[in-house]
Amino acid sequence: MFLGYLTGRPGVCLAVSGPGVLHTIGGLANAQSNCWPLLVIGGSSDEDQEGMGAFQECPQVEACRLFCKYSARPPSIELIPYHVAKAIKNATHGRPGAAYLDLPGSLLSGSVDESLVQPFPRCPPPPTSLAPPQAISKAVSLLAGASRPLVVVGKGAAYGEAEEQVNQFIEKSGLPFLPTPMGNDTLFIILFF
Repeated sequence: MFLGYLTGRPGVCLAVSGPGVLHTIGGLANAQSNCWPLLVIGGSSDEDQEGMGAFQECPQVEACRLFCKYSARPPSIELIPYHVAKAIKNATHGRPGAAYLDLPGSLLSGSVDESLVQPFPRCPPPPTSLAPPQAISKAVSLLAGASRPLVVVGKGAAYGEAEEQVNQFIEKSGLPFLPTPMGNDTLFIILFF
């Protein structure tokens, strides 16, 4: 999980069905709230045994849905690459977070003609987002009128790969700053008038 924070690419956790997946929910929630990209892949009972009391049967997709950005069970072997690509994109794009994929035993033990499987290209890096120019102008005006500003730097600056820009801003402005425990979240400027 923390690997995803350090690299910007999702950490991956494999879990057995039932209690194994249920024990990952705390990690999913932690990754989701801390913006750490994480993909949990859980095994589950065969689809034809669903609702019949199969070994360690549990509604895993629904249980994980509240704690991640994407939770799904591919409906067929052919669609596994699609769902993996979608889970990775959800975990890394926008606000990073957690994703869950459920792979029932019948999918894992099945086979398919390779020509029926559509390969997906590697997920591109998340797009860079920029603040609207009018918001930047307003921030500069507020900063100019502040008597005791404080810059708080957190992990968003690292996700945006803006370390150099933040350093330049601090050096040029001479403003006092405070890094958060994660060292880098979104750049906040607290103004004291």
